[in-house]
Amino acid sequence: MVEKIPLFAVLLMKNHLVFNSKVDFPPALSFSRSFQTSNNNLFSFKINNQNGVKLPVRNIWSLQPGECIVAEEIMKRLKYEIFFPLRDIGIDLLVVKGNKHVGIQVKESRYYFSRKWKSGHIGHSWHQIKKKKFLRDKGYVDFYVFLTYLPMLGEHKISHFENKFLVVPYEEIERRIAVKDPGKREVYSFCFHFEGNKVWDERVTVSLENELTDYSEFLDAWHLIDKKLKN
Repeated sequence: MVEKIPLFAVLLMKNHLVFNSKVDFPPALSFSRSFQTSNNNLFSFKINNQNGVKLPVRNIWSLQPGECIVAEEIMKRLKYEIFFPLRDIGIDLLVVKGNKHVGIQVKESRYYFSRKWKSGHIGHSWHQIKKKKFLRDKGYVDFYVFLTYLPMLGEHKISHFENKFLVVPYEEIERRIAVKDPGKREVYSFCFHFEGNKVWDERVTVSLENELTDYSEFLDAWHLIDKKLKN
C-alpha cells in the first residue's frame, strides 16, 4: 500500500510566510493535489491560492528560521511551489514544478570569529551532517542549502546580517566528504569561510589548495535547482 504523507499548507504574503498546520480551507482559497515520486511514495498536498487572506495558524509544529528564509528565497528567485513535510522524511523542503520535484535539506549557522585556521583565515560558519543520516537520505535529498548569517560591520558595531546561501547538490557533498574526518561521533562538520565571492570549507584534512575545499561555485547557485527541475 502506498503511504500518504501530509504536508504543510503554505501562504506567501509580501515578505513573510504564514504556515497552517491543521486548517480546513474554504474551497475558494485552496486546492488539493497528489504527487507520485520515483520511489512510489505518494505526497498529498494542500496549498492556498496566495490571495492575501491571512488564515489562523495553529502552532503545533515549529519550523526552523532557516527553512522559512530558504523557502522565501526559492519562491522569490525561481517562482516554484514549496512544501514542508509534517514529519521527518529526510528533507526540510520539497520544491515542485509540475510533476517534477527536488528535496532540500537546510543547514543554518551563525558566523564565528573565535578561531584562526591553518590557512590564516578568521571567521567561519559551522554546519553539521550526521554520517548515518547522510547515507540514509540518499535518494531523498537532492540539494543541501547551507545558510550562514554573516555579520556586516558598521562604524563601531554590527549593523546588520547578510544571508549567504550555498546551494550544493547531494552528489557534490558525497564527493567532497572524501577530504573530511567524521571522527568518533561520525559527524561531518562544514566550516565555511567567506571572502567576497570566494568560499572555502576550513574543516578538512587537506590544504585549501585542494579543489574539494572550494565552494565558491555554489554561492547563490539557485540555477542548479532550476536546471534539475527543467531536465
